[in-house]
Amino acid sequence: MYSKASALHPRRSGSRPSAPIAMAPEGLQSAVAFGADCPQPPLLETGGVAIGPPLQAANQSEDCLFLNIWRPTSTSINKTLPIQVYLHGGGYFEGSGSEWDGTGLVRRSIATQKPIIFITFNYRLGVLGFIGSAQAPNSALNVGLQDQRDALRWIQDNAANFGGDASRVTISGESAGAGGVHMHYLFPDSIKTFRAGISSSGTSQVLATVPCEWHDRPGGGYTILSNITGCGSGAASFRCLQDLPFDALRGSFIDEYPAKKALDGDFLNLPIITGTNLNEGNLLIGASLLDLSPQPSTEEENSILSGFIAGQSIRNVSQDTITQLLGLYAHPERVSNSTLYDRAAEFFTDNGFLAPQRQFLKVASAMQRNQDVWAYSFQQRIPGFPAFLGGKFLSQPNSSLPAGVHSFSF
Repeated sequence: MYSKASALHPRRSGSRPSAPIAMAPEGLQSAVAFGADCPQPPLLETGGVAIGPPLQAANQSEDCLFLNIWRPTSTSINKTLPIQVYLHGGGYFEGSGSEWDGTGLVRRSIATQKPIIFITFNYRLGVLGFIGSAQAPNSALNVGLQDQRDALRWIQDNAANFGGDASRVTISGESAGAGGVHMHYLFPDSIKTFRAGISSSGTSQVLATVPCEWHDRPGGGYTILSNITGCGSGAASFRCLQDLPFDALRGSFIDEYPAKKALDGDFLNLPIITGTNLNEGNLLIGASLLDLSPQPSTEEENSILSGFIAGQSIRNVSQDTITQLLGLYAHPERVSNSTLYDRAAEFFTDNGFLAPQRQFLKVASAMQRNQDVWAYSFQQRIPGFPAFLGGKFLSQPNSSLPAGVHSFSF
């Protein structure tokens, strides 16, 4: 089994470009170790549990668009194998293809006599991959998703060179990677780059999706970034940010709200598996609501929860709606010693994971579409993790397998 690096480069010299640049590598390239990870902050933790596996690359660099390819050594290079492509998670601000070792999954495919090729890759993250501002040209928006698209095109162009069948590519991902899977259904490439998808614990149909100018408001992310870096405001600010080294920062892909496209049924009619884990949102809301001392009264709890619910939407949530939601989440399943935490986590799970997934499934499974759709709910608690984290959306019972992938055979 081996790993192979790509020839896509987000930056060589001068101002960083928007779309990835295809450049032929010079001479023989070493593929015995992971290429550099894309720039990102240190790994976050919740309740002492890391949100994500450790990265394996030796360094971080803007020259980070690498693919990692595992194929069975026991099969002939002349035998074309189906390909599973895995999009890593990390909230679009952290993560890497180096997180996952595909060896275990490929060995399992051999054992089941259904050998596959497994591929992971990097894509730009944070402000380098998903900057939002009206000052940025369309070509500079969602370039992390453009990186994903270019990686899928690279696989189509090169699959035959490593024994892969370009007509049998399945894309998969967890969390932000699952959102990426949905994005490639909702905003498909002009050429067919995959035949099916698997999304684990994530969706692109986030109702809080904002227009890019939202970040230009006072206190918005772009405004804060440009002020901190001294780039100021206005049209020149984006070019200023382009010229900064990434150490100072630590093509439009989406032209319509993803939720609207999903509701309208405007997405690829290809097979898809999508699902969630037990108590999906528990890990993501953080542990701060667990540590309140003394525990708040019911009135105080409702006040805190009202603010939490309102904060999940960019639009004003009416008091009548909040009152209804407080009633619906008054008696949550007890998974911790804090009813406030349990109520917030249950709402976050439903709002961020289950409701968008069910809405997508409702449209995708409509009889007139005749689309092959499967859904799953992973209920296993992972030994060694705090019980209140439930199934933990990043968990992997077999450390050789990516999250969620262990539940499927190919």
